[in-house]
Amino acid sequence: MTVFRRRRAIFLSLALISAGIVAICILANPAPLVDGPTRDDCVTIQVSDNGWHTNLYLPASAFSPDHTFRQDYPWANWFVIGWGDETFYRFGPTVGGGIDAIIPPSPTVLHVIALDKTPDTYFADRTIDVGLSLAGLNELARQVDQSLERTADGEAITVAEGHYPDVSRFYRSGLSYHAFHTCNQWTAGALRKSGVSLNAPVSFLSATLFWQLESKDKVCPADQKAVRLMQ
Repeated sequence: MTVFRRRRAIFLSLALISAGIVAICILANPAPLVDGPTRDDCVTIQVSDNGWHTNLYLPASAFSPDHTFRQDYPWANWFVIGWGDETFYRFGPTVGGGIDAIIPPSPTVLHVIALDKTPDTYFADRTIDVGLSLAGLNELARQVDQSLERTADGEAITVAEGHYPDVSRFYRSGLSYHAFHTCNQWTAGALRKSGVSLNAPVSFLSATLFWQLESKDKVCPADQKAVRLMQ
């Protein structure tokens, strides 16, 4: 094979791989299940980024009074919610754990932190405001709830105490973590289904998700932002 043909074969291979990735990102992006916010129907939540992992900052009122989170933490006004591979999330990164995490099936957990005040009172992570319709907020809470694995009696399963004693827990999730469904893609997918215009499959990194959130106007009008503080 001549040098020219070898280079052409490499170029075509890379082009096909790139086209396949683009196709996956387009076709695998979930459809929104509710409409996005309008000026008269807009509530603000926040998404946080600690440099590699994203969390949802949700008011406790987004969940029904009989929901597991509110029953376990009846005093809470806010929840910080993240999802990920159980071993990595609970015990930290290792080479073996990282490889195991991207090969399904990998057990997963939700990490839920209960707070009495707004999360930015306690955490210094980078955050961004995201506007949702009221239906979108309800859908986002539903997406979180559907990520929980439950017993035959409908009870959520506590795996262990979370990283913050007395105010956090790891709950068993029924979803699988792998190379095409990471913690940040979970966050992005939940937001996408809740009416936020973004591409979930490309949100492998927290930076990619934040770039999308920052590049479009998804924040509620100024007179609507108080909703987030009052809940």
